[in-house]
Amino acid sequence: MSKAYIFFLLVLFPSQFVAAQNEFDHLDSLLTRAQVKPDDTALLRIISHETINIPDTQQDTAYYYASELYRLADKINYRYGIAVALNFQGRLLEQQDFKRSIEKYEQSLAISQLEGFKKLQSKTLNNLSIVCAFMGEYNKSIDYLLQLLKLAESMNDNMRKAVALNNIGLRYHDMGNPELALGYYDKAMTLNLKTGDLDRYATNLSNISNAYQVLWINNPEAEYYYDSALFFQINAIKLQRKNGDNYKLQYAFQSLVHLYYNKGLNDKAWMALDSAIYFANLADDSYGIINLMSAKADLLNDEDRFTEAGEILKNAIGMAKELNFRSLLVDLYEEMSESYHGRKNYLKAYEYNEKFKQLEDSLQNIEKSKAFAKINKYEKEKEQHQREIQEQKIENQRLIRNSVIIVGGLIFLMLLGLWQRYRFIRRTKDELEDKNRIIEVEKGKSDKLLLNILPEETAGELKAFGKSKAKLFEMVTVMFADFKGFTMMAEKMSPQELVDEIDFYYQKFDEIITNNNIEKIKTIGDAYMCAGGLPTANTTNPEDVVMAACQIRDFMQKQKQIKLSEGKPFFEARIGIHTGPVVAGIVGSRKFAYDIWGDTVNIASRMESSGEVGKINVSEFTCAYIKEKFITTPRGKINTKNKGMMEMYFVECTK
Repeated sequence: MSKAYIFFLLVLFPSQFVAAQNEFDHLDSLLTRAQVKPDDTALLRIISHETINIPDTQQDTAYYYASELYRLADKINYRYGIAVALNFQGRLLEQQDFKRSIEKYEQSLAISQLEGFKKLQSKTLNNLSIVCAFMGEYNKSIDYLLQLLKLAESMNDNMRKAVALNNIGLRYHDMGNPELALGYYDKAMTLNLKTGDLDRYATNLSNISNAYQVLWINNPEAEYYYDSALFFQINAIKLQRKNGDNYKLQYAFQSLVHLYYNKGLNDKAWMALDSAIYFANLADDSYGIINLMSAKADLLNDEDRFTEAGEILKNAIGMAKELNFRSLLVDLYEEMSESYHGRKNYLKAYEYNEKFKQLEDSLQNIEKSKAFAKINKYEKEKEQHQREIQEQKIENQRLIRNSVIIVGGLIFLMLLGLWQRYRFIRRTKDELEDKNRIIEVEKGKSDKLLLNILPEETAGELKAFGKSKAKLFEMVTVMFADFKGFTMMAEKMSPQELVDEIDFYYQKFDEIITNNNIEKIKTIGDAYMCAGGLPTANTTNPEDVVMAACQIRDFMQKQKQIKLSEGKPFFEARIGIHTGPVVAGIVGSRKFAYDIWGDTVNIASRMESSGEVGKINVSEFTCAYIKEKFITTPRGKINTKNKGMMEMYFVECTK
């Protein structure tokens, strides 16, 4: 692996969605209604949003609905529906025919630009930049990204600006300039932190790691670069695990494969490769799978298993050619040359080395020079524009200063005559402002009263979107349990072993809370959340939840002893509990889930994060309910994120 060349794309709006087949019944119903009322543009807008959420994995079904949307929208010249349908068709064609995909995108872009559909326009520009990058046409990819950046700046949209800056950084990385790439990643990361977009922030961390990896490979003595690459990638993986993003996890682990390999840590490289393949298959990403085939072949070549490497590379080259992934063929040709050389077939080795050099020259030199020219032109135009603005400001200041001098005398004379009139106008204005403030207060009261009388959701919205009313529970006890050392364990286990281990613990947790009349809410990676006192309200839920927590703690202690005796790694957990009011109900328009909201949930989470491994940490409120039945140890006031100082107690056991 002479290159740490990771092609990692941040898609503006992800194309991977999960949907069940029977959920198309609702879309079929909407299409039937549209046949009866073809001129109902509001209905077509709903169909547009429903259609674009169909998963790409169901190609035939998705293309059918996209075609139906196009037919209905074209019939009444509903431009937004036409543009959405074309954009979606372009996305579906990405893995089959880049040329047709680009044609669909360009048609959608033309309509969006003409009609002013800025959000759809930005999405299409980003999709076009990605397809061009897949094809190795960096010049065109940069052109689309600069258009996206200008559009985002005109919209003052920090999220889309961050996407454009991140992807420009990726193009610099792809063209062998990691220093400049880091500058764009940093700008994107700053914007994502400002908007609170942790998903894209995790992507920035992963891309920064890849840039440091290239810097380290180019300068192996600078261990700082290696440490930085490892640090940023591990933190990116932690965030991406919480987000459950299989697509991005595969590229993060793929980056670790290259990093460990170049460090000479082949055992770790193979483990990272297994994880990357696991997540790539879950994401069903052809580009990522071919990339991983390349990485596997590289590892095999390094271990002198040249024949095995050659078979994998043969299949990978065939797939890359079929899908027109020219950017991947560069490394595949180079590795195939190495495979033939190891098998002493020097003629074939020379042939593939020539293919490698020719394609690399095409992609890395011709495209690179064009792309750099576009970026430099954009930067210079931006600097020139800022310089002109500054010069104009100076000129305006000079004119203002001269004008003040000229008319200063006249203004002084006029002031004497206008003074009395000014006082009258000022007094009248103050009176009007007082009256306006009174009107605003009364208007606020009226608006508040109106919202208290009329429901915000209507029966029509329920039928269109499948929403249901939430319910308030005055007294609910929420428990969070979080595993310690989950990431470290994940690195030591295969994906299947990790899933089996977590499943074992979660099944026991489920059994314990069921026996204690507690409702499981959800699991979030290595975090387990449950609540007592709902969906049927009761007054015993604080004691129920603490009893379950004690049983979970005892179970974890027992498992720890077993694992220690077997010399195996073990899990430990922190448990946090808080009691208070929550709102509960069914959320989402797909895959309905029972969930809870409110400050009680946030405080319970703070109890867990502020606790200690192997301990049950409860709030002052929960302690007040359970102190007659359980032994508690005061911890005093502890500072918590966004909540300040809070009283906390450790629960020891029942009395």
